[in-house]
Amino acid sequence: MDPDELDGYDPFAHTLEVHGLGAGFETANVIYPRALLERLGGFDAVAFRGPGGEDTDLAWRAIKAGATPVFADDVRVHHGVVRAGAIARLRVAARWSESIAVIRRHPEIRRHLALRLFWRYQHWLFLRFVVALALPRRLEPLRLALAAPYVVHLTDRRTGPLLAPYLLALDAVEVFAVLRGAIRYRTPVI
Repeated sequence: MDPDELDGYDPFAHTLEVHGLGAGFETANVIYPRALLERLGGFDAVAFRGPGGEDTDLAWRAIKAGATPVFADDVRVHHGVVRAGAIARLRVAARWSESIAVIRRHPEIRRHLALRLFWRYQHWLFLRFVVALALPRRLEPLRLALAAPYVVHLTDRRTGPLLAPYLLALDAVEVFAVLRGAIRYRTPVI
């Protein structure tokens, strides 16, 4: 996160922090040799028109071509703070369907997913929460055990419990978008 933009980091803003190698290889922090980019043909802008996926696809194609990813802990890239607003964040979350194509194209990414099924760990927590809501009241201890991790997740953010209803809606929109992408690309992921 760019330290000069901290004042604009409100609950509806977005930034990116990368602290190690991960399956996403976000281009905000990736450097490629020019020759490798030219050999791979750069980003696949045809397959990945929505937000996300193009950078991950490029990285996995590079790995398959023999490149070895290295995390340089001593190199710092400050990703800008994107001020989006509540509605814009929901719109972006609704567009994640296209990103699922990268998992279909590179199934080895699955080993980096939560339980090899969930695109984000919070989707696993969200699903548990939904199941807890559907269970009868007589199973209250089980309902609480299933729901508690997600409730903590909702309230343990920068805003505390204040925006929990909005964050729940944001997660629901994102999970629905991922499920839509999973159906479209016939790739089991939530």
